[in-house]
Amino acid sequence: MKISHNLSLSKEIIVTSFKLLLKNKTLDGQNIAQFEKEFAQYLDMKHAMATSSARYALFLIFNAFSIRKGRDEILLPAYMPWIVAKVALICGLKLVFVDVDPETYNIDPKEIKKKITKNTKFLLVVHLYGVPCEMDAIINIVKEHQLILIEDCGQALGATYNGQKVGTFGDISCFSFGKYKNPTTFGGGMIVTNNDSLWNIIRKQIDMLPFPNKFELFKPVMLNSLEWLLNTTPLVTCFLHPIYSFLCIFNKDKIFERPYPSNNAPAKITKFDNKILQKRYGFRYTNFQATIGLMQLKTLDENLKIRVHNVELLYNNLKKPGYLSHMTPSYQFFCLKTDRRRDVIMTLFKAGIIPASGQYLILPDSEVFDTYHCECFQAQSLQHNLLFLPVHSQLKEENMIEMARVLTDNISPV
Repeated sequence: MKISHNLSLSKEIIVTSFKLLLKNKTLDGQNIAQFEKEFAQYLDMKHAMATSSARYALFLIFNAFSIRKGRDEILLPAYMPWIVAKVALICGLKLVFVDVDPETYNIDPKEIKKKITKNTKFLLVVHLYGVPCEMDAIINIVKEHQLILIEDCGQALGATYNGQKVGTFGDISCFSFGKYKNPTTFGGGMIVTNNDSLWNIIRKQIDMLPFPNKFELFKPVMLNSLEWLLNTTPLVTCFLHPIYSFLCIFNKDKIFERPYPSNNAPAKITKFDNKILQKRYGFRYTNFQATIGLMQLKTLDENLKIRVHNVELLYNNLKKPGYLSHMTPSYQFFCLKTDRRRDVIMTLFKAGIIPASGQYLILPDSEVFDTYHCECFQAQSLQHNLLFLPVHSQLKEENMIEMARVLTDNISPV
């Protein structure tokens, strides 16, 4: 049996999605408010507001504050999705990149202190790959310097730090329901806050937006359904793995560049501006998506427990320490750092395991953000050194033990 990296949606979600798209209550409906209510309850927060995407959620968040364009600074990690930095730029903020912790790949609190100036207004933390940032140290910095703390939890719903869920530490936070996310609603995001004033400002912005064209909902459902079909066990074994084997003959370096293939192209990043942001994401969240989200919210914790257990099996069988006991990651992706990435990938693939490589840009080194260049040595050490192992909730214990055996017997990954 072959093992795929991709997180497969359940058959129930796929079937329900197509049924819902044929009904009238696809765009507006009561499930939007219900999903917001249950999401806020899950995090024990006062307010949750559904958005068309996490990137648009960030746009709405920044615009809820008074910003001195070109002067107010935002501290943000040097290694993360480029879109976060780009949205901050669109909103008129001055970027200040901060190096990352070599163990978690998250923003390093010790480095944050070095970058604070009199113009620092925001601190944005990203709980990358579902691993929480060191929030105790970060909260102390925020209080000392009276910064506005924004949490990007796009990959970390359900992760906890000292028993407290991420997304509940800052002034405001955002989540993502895009591809590979848990839950996924074929796009979408959520803003969460306890601040009544921010809630009122952002709610008014959302209420003025139109709903998308119903046809626009079909495309992601079709693409995700096709991917789900390809990643069911029989087709992975009989179809997907042989295709990868054939393509490897021509390009061993690029075939495994998932989940971030050509998204880091400088031309694409440069071109992305406010006009494109509004055109692609300036819409409201739909009743169809909320219905799918409500279904998955019920099984979220159960799926997270399986992912955590799968990772623990890997750590135990590789005889390597896991993360510290004060945090429980949600493992959006399980990363392995190695200076022999290509060898490890091919070793796994030959054993029937389809991993993924590819990672984010080192943002201060990118020509797109050259105005904000700074040396971030730990972030730079990640360049071309990460790969992602399958740990999704459809996998069984024997799958994880087999992965650990292949890694242990053939090549040392770290």
